[in-house]
Amino acid sequence: MKSSYDREKKQSKLERLAGEKQDEGDFKRKRVLSAVEKEEENEIAWLEHKLGGKRKKQSEGDDLDFLLDDLDRFQPGEDEESTNLSDSDASAVYSEDELQGSDEYDDEDEEEEDVEEAMADDFEQKAPIEAVAHAEQPKASAPPSGMYVPPALRAAKAKERDAEKEIEQQKLHRYVNRQLNRLAEGNLDTIIGELDSLYRTFARRDVSTTITRLVLDTIAARTHLTETIVVLYAALITAMHRIVGVEFGAYFLQECITRMLHVYVPLIKTPLDETEEVAAKNRECVNLMLLLCHLFNLKLISSTILYDLVRLFLNRGFRELLPGINGPKVITEADIELILRIVQSSGADLRRDDSTSFKAIAELTSEVLAQAPKEGNTVANSSRARFMLEALVNVRKNHKQNQSATMESTQRMTKFLSTLERRRSVRTQAALQVGLKDLQDAEKKGRWWLVGAAWTGHEETSDSAAPTTKATQESNTDLSWLPDDTKEETACDFVALGRSHGMNTDARRAIFSTLLNSVDYKDAVQSLMQLKLNEVQRREVIRVLLHCGVQEQQYNPFYTLVGQQLAEELPAMRVTLQYVLWDYFREIGETHVGGEKITAHAQDDDEMDTVDDEVRQRKLLYFARAYGWWFGRGSLSLSALKSVDFTSLHARGIHFLQQLFLQTFLSCLSKSPILTAKSRQHFAASPSQQEKETIEKLVVRGTVGNPTLAQGFLFFFKAHLGRAKLAELVGDDAVVFVRLKWAISIATETASVGVQAAGDAAL
Repeated sequence: MKSSYDREKKQSKLERLAGEKQDEGDFKRKRVLSAVEKEEENEIAWLEHKLGGKRKKQSEGDDLDFLLDDLDRFQPGEDEESTNLSDSDASAVYSEDELQGSDEYDDEDEEEEDVEEAMADDFEQKAPIEAVAHAEQPKASAPPSGMYVPPALRAAKAKERDAEKEIEQQKLHRYVNRQLNRLAEGNLDTIIGELDSLYRTFARRDVSTTITRLVLDTIAARTHLTETIVVLYAALITAMHRIVGVEFGAYFLQECITRMLHVYVPLIKTPLDETEEVAAKNRECVNLMLLLCHLFNLKLISSTILYDLVRLFLNRGFRELLPGINGPKVITEADIELILRIVQSSGADLRRDDSTSFKAIAELTSEVLAQAPKEGNTVANSSRARFMLEALVNVRKNHKQNQSATMESTQRMTKFLSTLERRRSVRTQAALQVGLKDLQDAEKKGRWWLVGAAWTGHEETSDSAAPTTKATQESNTDLSWLPDDTKEETACDFVALGRSHGMNTDARRAIFSTLLNSVDYKDAVQSLMQLKLNEVQRREVIRVLLHCGVQEQQYNPFYTLVGQQLAEELPAMRVTLQYVLWDYFREIGETHVGGEKITAHAQDDDEMDTVDDEVRQRKLLYFARAYGWWFGRGSLSLSALKSVDFTSLHARGIHFLQQLFLQTFLSCLSKSPILTAKSRQHFAASPSQQEKETIEKLVVRGTVGNPTLAQGFLFFFKAHLGRAKLAELVGDDAVVFVRLKWAISIATETASVGVQAAGDAAL
């Protein structure tokens, strides 16, 4: 607090100003404005009103009249201008106590005014130009609702809306183009997130159309594109299809097919013209065909549409899709080149999907080429066409996978897409089961593959099928060939059946019903991936899978193949496979395996094992065959046995590991999960170098970085898989005995080399 002495000694600014005003007399109080000055004051007030600002009224003198604004606190109702005061009001004198009492507020008010003025200045500087422009526009320009608008103004409004929409389209086009220009494997996930966020800002159709147009413009460039770039764009489109939904993938597929056919039609009209324009169109058509092949490799589309395209190229259907082609279509070099691209890029997946139809491609191509006219400069006399046909036949005969840069890039993108659901919300996982016939009749019958666009004529028989033999075409999955009583038996209540098998949760019952309702193992995998299961519920798939396999009276490879495909599609399933194997080891008495028990899902099986010895033995053999196939085919590594102590095993543990290793070596040397006559014939031949390398890679990959596990393998092979034990396990099958003896010797040698290398490194 300030003392009274300080108040008397130091006079405030407000007190000094009030004293000066009293000394000035009647000069300022009695001053009357002239007419010109009044007119100027009115004009200034009008301008200030238009600008929306606060008028700072000043008077002649020392330009400090704005300080008198604070006098309203002491005498409310007093006017700001001293010229409006009367003589009696102007001679009013403030008391000393009032002036001294206002001294404490004076400094604080000055600081507050400075802060407020600074904030006001900043606000005026940061105000957007658009706000000022809108403030200056007259409010009467927008007609009130219900008022009649002339047609001329309607057209003007429509033009304004079109202009705004065009500006938005340009912004969207530039943004998407900028994202696609920096597309690479390292930032693929980031770009997918950026493109996905556009659907929350712009119209969904505009975003899908823009992405489709820009991607097709890039792929359809009339230059030779490397396949790794095409694989990258195919992975982007597949990821957007899974995140956005089926409508995106269906729209992109239709636009891609339409654009390729638009280029293909003029290409076959001039089959042997070597002009630069024809060569450019040929490159454009090949690039689009490569994109479709890699979309099939990444599971966006099914093999149906690729087989339909082969039929189109071989003149076996879909002539309506080629306008302007009069008369019979003759095979050209472009047709053979496109078929060769399909076989080279997607041959492995096509062979795995349907080997019979895949082999028929080369045969039909040879037949069509032999029927081509040989007069003149035709494709039958073209050396390039014969060379491509020979390459097509060699690809069909060669069963080895081409470990090229394209194959490696495809595998990396497949792994990336399989883990996509961990980072983002995935709407669909299934491939589009759409053929050329469906796209051809889309305008007349509707797009049945989209929700809400179904039509009633889809039950009709479609001629969209693979170019294969009659046996393949007759292999339908319906039950029309069964007797009526058999049909009734097949239509059982899977939910009730699942409850009887201990499926005590909704997730387990859904998985159980899906497995039993599936046509084959591929259909089962697709159906399981479409189930809306979280991470915890998805772990139940392997447990239900093994439970169903154990219940079969004889070994059924269906469940084993489902597990293999799931492990390839979803890497998280491999962890579940390992945990379930550890649970089974603890179930058969090896309680030290895996540390503490992670789950308690095997309690039902434990109770069942104690009741029936036959079921217990069947379960042991099934687990050995299933896990042996998964180990041998690379779905699971032998490192899953790292927690097993091979020196202190019980009798059941020894028996299980003996069967497990035997089945693992057989799976490495055979292409079928069951021992067929063809497999026995193959075992009768001498082992190849490739088979030796396969067993060596199996052991090395499982024991790398873990010499203790290699020592355990070496001990178990010598102690429990010797010649006498092996003969007892195999029985009278001499062919299998010889081949397994050779495989065990290779595995023992590989494990001993690993142990020796670890010992040398320790020294």
